[in-house]
Amino acid sequence: MKKIIVIILILLFNKIHAQNIKDRIKIVEQTNLSELQQLSKKYIKRNKKLSKKSSGFKKTIINSKGNIGYLSGVNSKGLPEYDFDDNLNAALTSRVTKLWSGGESGLNLSGKGVEIGHWEAGGRAKSNHQELQGRITNAESSPRTSHATHTAGTMIASGVNSEAKGMAPLATIVSRMSDNDEIEMIDFAINGGIISNHSYSTGDPDGEINLYGKYDNRAVQWDEIAYNAPYYLICKSAGNNRNDGVNVSDYGYDIIYTVSGAKKYTYCWRSR
Repeated sequence: MKKIIVIILILLFNKIHAQNIKDRIKIVEQTNLSELQQLSKKYIKRNKKLSKKSSGFKKTIINSKGNIGYLSGVNSKGLPEYDFDDNLNAALTSRVTKLWSGGESGLNLSGKGVEIGHWEAGGRAKSNHQELQGRITNAESSPRTSHATHTAGTMIASGVNSEAKGMAPLATIVSRMSDNDEIEMIDFAINGGIISNHSYSTGDPDGEINLYGKYDNRAVQWDEIAYNAPYYLICKSAGNNRNDGVNVSDYGYDIIYTVSGAKKYTYCWRSR
């Protein structure tokens, strides 16, 4: 399981209660658009090559822990990589309730006017859910999944059911599947996006110890995006491996892998 740490860190800055047009213009001005556009071209070219190489692999698998993985590409060795859902707890565990209207912080934050990019392994969130109606934009026609809906609700559920109220109950979400995440993240940043959530793991080593803690090409790519979009906060799950008996010689530490090993963004969940 995960403990949410900072999914709405951006809301702590009082000047960004709402991301208006002026905010986006200022953010775009501080973003290295030319470099991001070059990265996008590079990643598109790479994805075309990887798509050919991955055509013979299964689109979905079930790993040794019983988790469903969705094919996201192949690694440098030509082996398939899959995205797996990561779980999370409710807003209470992050103490975000203190930031809400009436909370002891006095900040009275709600996420109003903030758009969150939302990528998930299996598909997109259900926009007709009672807690999400009118605030989910599905940017593609990928399947709708319970996990995507769950993570979206954890972030922005309006509180029709008070027990289900999300961390930023007036924010909005643009929801996508994770199979083309890097290119779509670049587009999101180029258009002034400031925060996104990715509660999935890529390329689970599934016990292959030499792959844990490795800073690989996928991690480099995420760092390239974050470096060239300094106002864009990428929130990434750290994985679910702490209790899987991995790296027991190091007491279960050093278990981050692939894109979770990048340096320039925030871990929104931590293994325990």
